[in-house]
Amino acid sequence: MAGEVPLETSDATRRELEGHQRAMTYIQALSDAGEEFGYDLGLINVLHSMIQEHHPNKRPGRLRQGPVHVTSPDDPAVPAYTGPEHGLVPALMQELIQWLNEGDRDSPVHVRASMAHLNLVKIHPWAEHLRLSQNIGGRGRRRMEPRA
Repeated sequence: MAGEVPLETSDATRRELEGHQRAMTYIQALSDAGEEFGYDLGLINVLHSMIQEHHPNKRPGRLRQGPVHVTSPDDPAVPAYTGPEHGLVPALMQELIQWLNEGDRDSPVHVRASMAHLNLVKIHPWAEHLRLSQNIGGRGRRRMEPRA
């Protein structure tokens, strides 16, 4: 988070951590947004861009324009998961966003966070998004929970 002492690490790892730090700092700033807060694709893309901005070739903050595969740890040539066809991604993201704003409001926050994480990972909307779903579905999720 903002103001924390930096770790001694490689430049690449430092940039990764700084991106996550910016996203989490922004999420903290939204924690008291109250009734006017709502998820939208712009917010989720901005968070992704903050996290991945040091990888401009991966189009941070923009939905993928082609197929995506998660490879097997045993053999990187073998896809362990293939994301949905890229033409379906905008509608799937809208469905997720609607659920984030309206769905299962009575469920415990950790259940909603887990489901947000699972669905974002399954949609795999960007060429690279490995940790954004943890920010949306994890620690920051509780802070961003809109009030009923």
